[in-house]
Amino acid sequence: MDKNKIGLVDYPNFLEIIQMTTISKKKLLDDNFDWENDIIDKIKQWILTKRITVEEAFKCFDKDFDGFINKEDLRWSLINLLEVK
Repeated sequence: MDKNKIGLVDYPNFLEIIQMTTISKKKLLDDNFDWENDIIDKIKQWILTKRITVEEAFKCFDKDFDGFINKEDLRWSLINLLEVK
């Protein structure tokens, strides 16, 4: 998700990744670990389950409300929102 490789994900990148289909996602992320694809799928499912918009999901993941999802925000969100161990 960190396309700029700076340790941060902004809303446009988050939206782009969430809107991708499985085929294009595999094409984009083919050099990454499979667990990233699984996490993206879990985020999508969470959005559907909670019946929220992608923008609302981004705000939930952006724990410190700085407009970016950093590593700490992502870790907190995965553990507390998605219940990933």
